[in-house]
Amino acid sequence: MLNLLFNNSISYFKYIIFLFIFWLSINTGSKYINLAYTDQNINIYNINLIRSILPYFFILFYFLSLKKYQKNFIRNNDVVLNLFLVYAILQILGLLYHLDNMYEHYWAICVISLIFFFNWVNQIQDEELLNFIFLINKIAVILIFTIFITIAIKDNFFSKEILYNSQAMKSVFNGEHTPRSSGLSRMGLVIFIFFNSFYFANIHKKLFCFSILIVNIIVISIFLLLQSRGVILSFVLIFILINFIYKFNSIKHRCVYFLLIIIIPVILSTIYPAIKNYDKKKITIKLELRENMFGAPNTSGDFKTKLTSFSNNRIIAWDFLLQVFFYGDINHDMKKKVKVSGYDVSSFKFKHKKNLLTGYGPQADRHFMYNKTNSIASNIIMGPFGYHASNGYIYSLISSGIIGFIVFITLNFIIFFKIVKIIFKHQIQYLNTKPHLTASILCIIFLQTRLLYENSFAIYGVDLFILLSSYLIIQREFKKIIN
Repeated sequence: MLNLLFNNSISYFKYIIFLFIFWLSINTGSKYINLAYTDQNINIYNINLIRSILPYFFILFYFLSLKKYQKNFIRNNDVVLNLFLVYAILQILGLLYHLDNMYEHYWAICVISLIFFFNWVNQIQDEELLNFIFLINKIAVILIFTIFITIAIKDNFFSKEILYNSQAMKSVFNGEHTPRSSGLSRMGLVIFIFFNSFYFANIHKKLFCFSILIVNIIVISIFLLLQSRGVILSFVLIFILINFIYKFNSIKHRCVYFLLIIIIPVILSTIYPAIKNYDKKKITIKLELRENMFGAPNTSGDFKTKLTSFSNNRIIAWDFLLQVFFYGDINHDMKKKVKVSGYDVSSFKFKHKKNLLTGYGPQADRHFMYNKTNSIASNIIMGPFGYHASNGYIYSLISSGIIGFIVFITLNFIIFFKIVKIIFKHQIQYLNTKPHLTASILCIIFLQTRLLYENSFAIYGVDLFILLSSYLIIQREFKKIIN
């Protein structure tokens, strides 16, 4: 792996530069290109402004160099990348019905620029390049995870709060909020998938495997501490798939692996809160939220109430956004009291035309959920997770309409179909020898599962980077099969 990185670093230098550009642009926003100066330090603001406009420069580069790759562009054009492109363009069209948020085109432009980059990579048709891009993205994830989890644990260790909803999860880095527990847990699971794929491909290298096991124990312990239930449930799925894909040398080996990967992290994640000596009186409310990781904190009420509680009020957000989308205005009938999941939100007012076909553009969920005139009702809709849909499919519906929703479902189906085709075409032993392919398959399965409780790769961010780099490796293998 390291040999690949060093040997190709010079020949692939331009790809490293462009990947660096895209990673730098993450966690910025349209407010910077809008020149909407906030209370940020002017130097921090200028840095974030430069970061935010970097994807525009790549689009310029892409079109200037398109002539050079024109033949390859036509020959190697990929249907999934094209569908992602259509999905982003539909979001820009949706902004025509939401003119006061035109600067939100930024997010669609970022998606388009990233699609152009991976389209460019796909045109080269270099197998080692695909592995290299995949590797660089994983290194970026590892670095980001290490930085922010170090900050979070450092800020939280001497506090008497649980990590999930502590101030450490609400801190600011370079003028922007750091990743929440779900985002950090997501990166931890991606790291686990990546290292495990190489663990089983190099099972005979004892020192290498021992190092990977130590990393896995630390990573799993951390995202157990972060208590993101969606990621933990996804981890269970991934763990089952790993046991299905990889054959262990013996029952003893399987038991040892289970002990190290499951039992020890559970013990460590239990010891950490214990040694912190929580002040139970001060954290009663927060513990109440996370008291039962796999069950609703509120055990009373009907099934919907329990489900709403378990989902951290996501059900309320989904209900609210679907009403906004299909009715165009939640106050469509002022004679009636409008309620969403039992909460009165009749004071919410929107300035937009109903647009079922192409939606309301990027970040439409945030604009609908945030209400300056009624902060109480807005907080009811927001819940503890923020002003966003927390569901990739609902986000695609709101931002790109019914057409975009169909496009998004279609591209996910195509990706999943190719994964199934690869798995059933090859023997399991084949996947054992292809760590990049195996890691790509597992990452995409995880991210497609994550769409159910987060926006994931429906928006521009880390998830989209991981998905596209993983998809190109899967597409390469799929081409081998059909040819």
